[in-house]
Amino acid sequence: MPTLPRQQPPSAPEPHLHRQVAESFGTDPERYDRARPRYPDALVERRALPDSPFTMPAASASMLDGYQLMLTKAADGIRLAGGFGQAEQWRFDRTRTYTRSGWLDQLATSGALTRLPAGLLAQVLADVGKVIDTMGGTVTVPHTTLAVTATRAV
Repeated sequence: MPTLPRQQPPSAPEPHLHRQVAESFGTDPERYDRARPRYPDALVERRALPDSPFTMPAASASMLDGYQLMLTKAADGIRLAGGFGQAEQWRFDRTRTYTRSGWLDQLATSGALTRLPAGLLAQVLADVGKVIDTMGGTVTVPHTTLAVTATRAV
């Protein structure tokens, strides 16, 4: 009788190891920009350097631990670099209700799905669309935005 190898427990999320998924966000930039969740107003208003080109994208709840680890490392790097005040980490939780078409448009820009062949992507979107229809035509999705900021020391 063959024995199966023991399964290893899942490791902590390591989003920085998912290079192909990360790089896939550029496959349809216009659609992504149109469909992605907006940054929360509170984050935009609190930005210490409004002219800075650096922002953090919204993160899914399942990846928050990995992103939190990266933010902590970024804050440590800012502290070690010198020339800045105390680094702050901000978190903004919110929900957004999407129409069927709005969610499918956004979903098609998410990393894993951009790597699917066109036919398979169409099937996934059709199936998800059917589920949204059974929910009344809308879906409410939680979003979390994490940010690390520091002001320049004078």
